Amino acid sequence: MTKTNISFLHLTDLHIGDKLQKGLISQVSKVLLDDIDYILKKMSSLDVVFFTGDLVQRGSSEEYLLLEDFLKKMWNLFSKHGYNPYLLCVPGNHDLERINDPKDATHKVLCNWIKEDIRGGYFWEEPNQYYTFIEERFKNYTDWYNNTSIRKPDNLQWGYIPGDFCTSININGINLGVVGLNSAFLQLDGGNFKNRLGIYNDQIYSLFGDNYLEWLAEHNVSVLLTHHSPDWYEQNAIDEYKNEIYISDSFLEHLCGHMHEPSYSTISLNGFPSKRHFISPSLFGLETYGENISRIHGYTAGTYSFESGSITKTIWPRKSVFTQNGGLKISQNEEFNLDKDTASLTEFIASASSDKIEENSLSVLDLEKKSGNLFSEKTFVNSNLARTIYKENHSHIAIRLHDRNKAITHLTQYRHCWITTEFGLGEDEFIGSLLSKANIYHGNCFSINCDEATTIDGLMDCFSKTFSQNITKFFDIVNSLDRPLIVFNKISDELVENAAGLKEFSKTIFDFSPDVRVIFISNTIPDNRFFECIRLLPLDTPAIKQYVESSQEIQGSFSFLDYEKIYRISSGIPFYVDKVIEQLTFRPLSDLGDMELLISSDEDPDYILSATVKNEINLLSEDDSKQGSRRFSMLTIISLLHNGETFDRIRRFDPTKPFYPDDIAYLLKNKLIETIQVNTIFDNNYSDSEVIKIIKVPRLIRDYITSLITEDEKIDIYKTACNLYLGTDWRSTIKFIQSKDAELDLIIYQNLQIAIRSILQYGIKCGNDLEISRMARISLALIEDFTQKGAYKDAVSLTEETLLLIKDVNNDEFDVIRTYLIKNLGENLRMTSLHDRSISILKSLCDDENNSLSKNDRNDIRLSIAYAYKSKRNEEEALRYANLIKKNESKKNSSLYLSAEYVIINFIHDKIERISKLKALKAKAEKHHFQTLKANIILELCRIEKDENQIKLLDKIITESKNDIYNKVRALVTKTDIVLKSKNVDEITLEDLLGLDIAYSYTFYQRLVTLLNKCHNLAWEYWSKRNGFDQLLNLFRYSSFVWRLCNSPEEELIYLNKLYENPDFREWLEKNREGVNSAYYEQRIFALYNNDKALLPSL
Repeated sequence: MTKTNISFLHLTDLHIGDKLQKGLISQVSKVLLDDIDYILKKMSSLDVVFFTGDLVQRGSSEEYLLLEDFLKKMWNLFSKHGYNPYLLCVPGNHDLERINDPKDATHKVLCNWIKEDIRGGYFWEEPNQYYTFIEERFKNYTDWYNNTSIRKPDNLQWGYIPGDFCTSININGINLGVVGLNSAFLQLDGGNFKNRLGIYNDQIYSLFGDNYLEWLAEHNVSVLLTHHSPDWYEQNAIDEYKNEIYISDSFLEHLCGHMHEPSYSTISLNGFPSKRHFISPSLFGLETYGENISRIHGYTAGTYSFESGSITKTIWPRKSVFTQNGGLKISQNEEFNLDKDTASLTEFIASASSDKIEENSLSVLDLEKKSGNLFSEKTFVNSNLARTIYKENHSHIAIRLHDRNKAITHLTQYRHCWITTEFGLGEDEFIGSLLSKANIYHGNCFSINCDEATTIDGLMDCFSKTFSQNITKFFDIVNSLDRPLIVFNKISDELVENAAGLKEFSKTIFDFSPDVRVIFISNTIPDNRFFECIRLLPLDTPAIKQYVESSQEIQGSFSFLDYEKIYRISSGIPFYVDKVIEQLTFRPLSDLGDMELLISSDEDPDYILSATVKNEINLLSEDDSKQGSRRFSMLTIISLLHNGETFDRIRRFDPTKPFYPDDIAYLLKNKLIETIQVNTIFDNNYSDSEVIKIIKVPRLIRDYITSLITEDEKIDIYKTACNLYLGTDWRSTIKFIQSKDAELDLIIYQNLQIAIRSILQYGIKCGNDLEISRMARISLALIEDFTQKGAYKDAVSLTEETLLLIKDVNNDEFDVIRTYLIKNLGENLRMTSLHDRSISILKSLCDDENNSLSKNDRNDIRLSIAYAYKSKRNEEEALRYANLIKKNESKKNSSLYLSAEYVIINFIHDKIERISKLKALKAKAEKHHFQTLKANIILELCRIEKDENQIKLLDKIITESKNDIYNKVRALVTKTDIVLKSKNVDEITLEDLLGLDIAYSYTFYQRLVTLLNKCHNLAWEYWSKRNGFDQLLNLFRYSSFVWRLCNSPEEELIYLNKLYENPDFREWLEKNREGVNSAYYEQRIFALYNNDKALLPSL
């Protein structure tokens, strides 16, 4: 059977005519219609618009004229898409015209409905003064709806209460029944009517007489519309609603409004089919709380899909957000568990037996077996269990290929798999990505939340709580379904410890249900004697690149520095990456700050961070004891230093308040911190240094703790961090406290950036001009220091963040600072090989005659541009800028002039002439002590002709280049190349390899691909000769990271083939598959082979 849809919009609470809308309704109207235009492109049709009340504000005839104009604009939009949907609406409490006489006797009696006798019979009999009073109140509404030019069904049948109706509409062969009941007819003044309103069976009787159930049975599906949800009904009305109106198998769902905030609930009791209530957000809600006005806007689009005996509902919940510039934007409502690709939520909401499926029709809810008697025997469709939709997501399909293949193998061979994960890592999407290959039907997936179950018996009780069926009845139903899956989610630690019991429990399930597959999900690892688990981890930067590139939400390409920034913002957690992607749909990445997407304690529901963890943190924060205060202080400090720190440095963070090992032990025991081992890339055993461990706070805990402390407390900690890293005089002089290990320097650089940015941002927020000026200058000084140390990647990120922070600060001093920040940005981008962007920035700066650059600065920029063109092998442009330098440089022996000569000499094609001129230029550079230029010339001479006699010159560069890390590394690489080629492999010492280790580590962390490839080739050659396969795999693992990030997959393929073609390696691998290096090798084999079999023909 083909799939058939009924598409709809659910609108509510427009409040046309509200005086508070003045100046805003035009903005809201445009934004709303623009978003509906966007959503309609995602829908294949639009058949009906449900409007659940409060169309106007005071019920006046003038307001209904405004409403008509508004709806005409909306239907004009629909017509551009080729749609002319029906309008079906019910009135709300603002759609009636109230009287100004609160003493009116009829008014008083109706407002006391619950206590008066009229509700029992008199009111519902022949027209009376009470009915007439209500009819008059809603006259403007009924006049408008009767005479509107907007399309409505021809067969509308009106009920007793104004606004009550029923109708049957045939849409695409589906017979849709809609019942609309006026729930607002008693809300006759502005008082509190909670639990004083209702809808009643007399309203149903006036529409259907004794034929209510027969009318329902004539339809494939029926929907109930009211303004108020049942939460507003008085007790008698609730009883009639449950037992006589929304009875089992009557309505697919009940659509409401009034509450201004969206809500979707499903209730199932004692095994009976679920009842669904959906409250759509207001189109223009204005709710007053004290002196504050909260404006909430939104709507819901959706489809009912009918296929193969099932009914599926897909909704696009939309909600307004205010952008940073104050504009209004409607986007997906993140309060719903939306599919990341489509911004929609899909669920199976009804099933029917196959004998109800007719040719050219669809499944009919099991209502035909009911008689018109409400108390006759009823037949219920017990297979209507609540499913969970695990959708395939393009971004998640692109990642974790090896883990997915492993999970598929477990599910197909053993019928179960165990996933260990934390919030935000995308376990639902991971499951969605494997269903088809694991031969699981996506429409028969059931999820059970097990976090409160601590025993197997407790786990069995979860079936009744989740599905209103005991476990036996549940599996009786499931056994009739096609390829079902049961997901036991949030397995408690107590149950994880009872892995043996869970193993037996799963065997019992498989014995009883031979087609069922089972997935267990926990945040702790089970005993591997019973379950081999698949551990979902945060994504590394190359995986983020794959994830973002596969997203359908954004277009365009990003550099490796952009992906590094997304990693910093997201910590590799897909939940945060999705937030970045959402932001990138309407703003550039350059506008997104590194710390913009933190989740505060107020925003954090229990599903992000468990109540247990939050309680532990809260208790610690409230502990006034000396020990408790010290531990919370340590936790706070490590949280603010996002990249972590060693205990040695944390211990002396504040010399007056030291921390102790017991504090670390306590935080580790309570899982509030984690330790990460920092390894050197090559383990050559030439160092006696101990293993270094970094203490970090996990991202989700970090965000929560950060939200608990004040801004002033944060800034005090960041200033103390600057004391730790830069010395106590850091406000006047930048002086790094050097670490013993290069890897720790990187942590210092990254933590310093956070501290400097935070202090600067706080100064801007407080309007502290002195602090802003001081921190901007410190930031510039730190960037220049990073550049000198060769930390180009860190220099770029700090420059971009500083420019973003001060973009709205305007005075002459900041114009100068901004100019030099941009100059530094362009120069550091060149060093990271992002030549095109570097050239664009530097050209724009150099050509701007209105900035504060000196003649020397402009020539310095021209030299950077010339070097960039030289790297791109663009001879014409490189020579043009080199000659511009010579033309504008008055001193013929200056560093800039001679450097321009060096660029020109590089393009001399005659090798002998080029060498001769380089040697002559080297003599001038030596004479004037231009060390960088001298190093460049020597390295170029070595590149042209490598010679053992050059080692002394290279050693001199290494010694003299303390402040030129880049050339020092180039010299180390060149020297190692000469040494490895001049010695037999057995003659090479660890000392010979030391320089290569330093060079590789540096080029890896700075992502300098060209230099890294040279280091990689040298190390590969050495370890290949020694059959050092684990070292080769370790080398491949690190290099592969950069190749994947920087778009060099061909390099991976070259070295994968080299390994596989070595029979000794294949023999070694068979015996050494357990290590991290071997596992990574097999992951990359699988990923590359899986993507394109032609790439690896030998495999």
